[in-house]
Amino acid sequence: VGALTAKDVTVVPTRDIVHGLAVLLALGSREAVPDAATIDMAIAGVVSAAVFFAGKDASAGGVAVRAGAPAAMIDGRLIAAPTLAELLFEVVRVLAAGAPGVVTLYYGGAQTEHDAQQFAADLAGRNAELDVECCFGGQADNEYWVSFER
Repeated sequence: VGALTAKDVTVVPTRDIVHGLAVLLALGSREAVPDAATIDMAIAGVVSAAVFFAGKDASAGGVAVRAGAPAAMIDGRLIAAPTLAELLFEVVRVLAAGAPGVVTLYYGGAQTEHDAQQFAADLAGRNAELDVECCFGGQADNEYWVSFER
């Protein structure tokens, strides 16, 4: 049996790439594919949000967003804000709910490494209880995937 890979984790109930990465990190260098209970426990410690520019006018749960405006989805809940920076701060506030932990920004879309690093620094400066990391995610359809791990 070889080392556990991203392909193995994807094949065995993860919900998205962010959760798959959390499973990989939580499981370390195990030699065998873990059982479902172990995977579920790793996933339970992570919450995430997709941050994007709306492709069209939309509304959900009483929140409306106009085409081209920044928006986010957290477990099917739409969040909107006037600017991308304000939206990212709100997303992190909702995900972390004041708890200490690790926030990881996976940037993609039209975002540059400079943009992502700047936001990560601003976020860390405002939230001493959070460790903030920034990684290139390469996703074309979202500006950021934001994850929070306790």
